[in-house]
This record gives sequence, structure tokens and C-alpha cells, in this order.
Amino acid sequence: MQNNTKNGAKSRYGWRTGYFLLKGALVAVPLWMLAGHMSAAWPALEAGTWSGTEQKVWMYLWLAAAALLAPLNWGLEALKWRLLLQVFQPVSLRKVMAAVMAGVAFSIITPGRVGEYGGRMWMLGRKAMWGAAVSTLLGSACQWAVLLFAGGWGMAAWGLRCRVATPEVWYGALALAWAATGLIALVLFNVRGALGGISFLPQARWRFRLLRRLVALRQYQPAVIVRALGLAALRYGVYAAQYYLLLRCFGLQAPVYWVFAGIAAIFLMQTGLPLSPLAGLPARGELARLVWAHLGMSSLGALAAAYVLFILNLGLPALIGATVTILSNQNNPSQT
Repeated sequence: MQNNTKNGAKSRYGWRTGYFLLKGALVAVPLWMLAGHMSAAWPALEAGTWSGTEQKVWMYLWLAAAALLAPLNWGLEALKWRLLLQVFQPVSLRKVMAAVMAGVAFSIITPGRVGEYGGRMWMLGRKAMWGAAVSTLLGSACQWAVLLFAGGWGMAAWGLRCRVATPEVWYGALALAWAATGLIALVLFNVRGALGGISFLPQARWRFRLLRRLVALRQYQPAVIVRALGLAALRYGVYAAQYYLLLRCFGLQAPVYWVFAGIAAIFLMQTGLPLSPLAGLPARGELARLVWAHLGMSSLGALAAAYVLFILNLGLPALIGATVTILSNQNNPSQT
């Protein structure tokens, strides 16, 4: 009996140690990342790719406008997720926003941003685990539908401009991207059919548990999916506008059509990288440098715009999410 008590105490101590180490890492990584990438972007801000006092004023106005759009970006993500989550259970917008920020903190160092699922489930607790996971998956599918639709256009436009292959190749790529968008939309609008598919599985206790947890899928009416896709499109537009403002801030002066086509192509290519956002940042910077060189932008300006966009939309939210996670006692082993 005494040995069991000692083993239990050691187990709780080990869990508490791991718990606090995780929280420490969630703060240390974003701080290290912010320091490193701000130092990389600072030379462009300090030197200024614009000359003259009046032009430097415009430079900082572009930067301020991009920064002000960051809360709107994540606010739209929170609204989209809450819309999909409330099918399983009602959650306040404040708690949803905290969970979204925690998801950013967890995802910053995980490949494909899979940590986003863990962060959101962590904040909502075990009872909401299934709802958090399914609604996050559906929200990501909505975002991918928009990403593929816009990215297919951007890739085709830039491929035709740079003439790196025959037009037929790029028209084929555009058709493939839009076909994938249609396939995702088809799945989203028929997500309730997943319950019918589960019913064909072998009869077992786990099947009935799965059906009980996913029965809320019946409430995903087409109107809900349309609203979620609309919020995903709005969020994509805000993100693209941020990048455009930062490109203007760091000196890019080019036709709007080609700038947004390049933004769409970059978003599609960088999202497809099988790396964590932190590990993939150098590749993102190099990709931006190559694309914007075609429009006459300096390498320093292109890298600075990519790094500042990363800081505004991932670095600072990850730090906020880490703080929220630390202040939360959700899943704290010391409380059990």
C-alpha cells in the first residue's frame, strides 16, 4: 500500500514537471522566434526601401495597417470555428478565441500545424475533445477549399507570365486545383453522410461509441457550411491584404493584379510545405524572394515582408496563446 502511494506521488510529480516544462517551452519558442525574425526584418525597416521623409511616413502607415488587420484575421477564424463547434456544444466567443490562440502556440513547432488540434482540445477540455477535433478539421477543409481556388488561379497566372511551361500545363493545373476545390465542397456539403458510412462498420462497442459522439454531424445543414466557407474566404482576403500592405511597406510597386496573383501562388505553395511554420520559414522567405524578384523587389524587402507577416499572424498570436495556456488550469495534473 505504501509503495503504491509512493509510485502515485512520483507519477504526479513527473506529470507536473512535464506540464510546466511544456508551458515554459510554449513561451520560450515564440520569444526566441520573435527576437530572431525581428532582427532579420529590422535592417529593411531601419534603412527603409523608400527615400524621403514623406515616403517613410507612408511606409509606417502601410505597416500599421497590416498590424491592425491581424486581430481581424484571427477573429474571423474564431467565428468560423465557433460556428462549426456550436453544433456539438455552445461555447462563448471569449473561450473560443482563447482556444484558437492556444492552438497557434501548439502548432508553431508541429509539422502541418497539427498541434492546432491539441491546443484547442487542451483549452476546451476532455468533454469537448471530439467536437473540437471535428470542427477544427471541417474549418481547415473550408480554408483549404478557398486556398486551392485562389491558389490555382495565382499559380496559373504566374506560370503563364514566367513561361516556365506550356500554357496547357498551367490550364491543367488550374483545372486540377478547382476540381480539388469542388471535391472538398462536395464532402463538406455531405458531411452528414459520414454517419451512414459508420453504420456499415462491423457491429462492436466502439462503433456505437463513435456514432454517439458524432451524431451531432446531422446538424451540419448546408447553410452552416456556406457561412463557414464565407468566413474562410473573408479571412483569406484579410490575410492577402496584410501581405499586400507589407509588400508596399517594403517598397514593391507593381500592378495590383500581379501582386495578388503572386500572393495567392505563394500561399498555396507555402501551405503545402510538410514542415512546421517555424521550420518552414526560411523556405517561405526564399520562395517570396524568388517570386517578388520578377516584379523588381529587392531581396531584403521581400524577406522582410515575409518575416513581418509571419510575426504578425503567427509569432505574436503564439505568444498570446502561450500566455493564455499558462494562465489556464485546464488539464493541470496538480488539480487532479
